[in-house]
Amino acid sequence: MENAVTEDLPSWNLDDFYSGPEAPEIDTDLANASDAALAFEKSFLGRVNTLSSTEFASAIKRYEDLVQDMHRVGSYAQLLYAADVSNPDVAKFYQSVHEQITDISTHTLFFTLEINRLDDAAYETLIAKNLLLDTDPGYEMYAHFATMSCRMTWSSFCIKSQSPGVLRGRVCLMKPWLICGSMWTVIS
Repeated sequence: MENAVTEDLPSWNLDDFYSGPEAPEIDTDLANASDAALAFEKSFLGRVNTLSSTEFASAIKRYEDLVQDMHRVGSYAQLLYAADVSNPDVAKFYQSVHEQITDISTHTLFFTLEINRLDDAAYETLIAKNLLLDTDPGYEMYAHFATMSCRMTWSSFCIKSQSPGVLRGRVCLMKPWLICGSMWTVIS
């Protein structure tokens, strides 16, 4: 009876991501993301408060591209695992990808932290309208990303729950500090 139910379930075609968990493009994409994260860290660590608004927009674009690349691999691994949670090989693949993405993310985590450390006046200067609006219509999206995904009140930095260790050891793919919208106060 169990086989009849399993055979009737829909399955995902994940070929738009990768041809399979052994696809060499996965290792290539993770290596490229790692290299990009290290270069990003070298370019911007400790410098966010000194960037011009043009440099800040460029940094956000680089960050977005890097996170998007990690999301592709992470989404593939998660969907593959969700489709077959009982397969130990898929579980091992999912865990390995998640660990690699977490390691890569440690080189970009500083970015949102430094954005949060900016006082309001410095932050407003960074996202101020400038020539980028004329040359890059997507700039407003980046300013919105920085505001909605990165800026939040420091008083809300700690989760107000019975489990203060919820974030310990966990780096999410996107919006690193946004676990649940109701737990954070976002400055907009």
